[in-house]
Amino acid sequence: MVKTTLSQTGRKDEAKDGMDMVLCIINEDYSKMQFAGANNPIYLVRDKEQGEV
Repeated sequence: MVKTTLSQTGRKDEAKDGMDMVLCIINEDYSKMQFAGANNPIYLVRDKEQGEV
């Protein structure tokens, strides 16, 4: 529906407008995190040091 709304056909030479979305689920009971980034990275900061996961 996004492509239809933006009148995109999927050709290589057209704009790739769209929507960036990230979903992060944190389960504190198990100290687990799930991340879906649609080609976006997640940055983890621990002990004042940053790293890309």
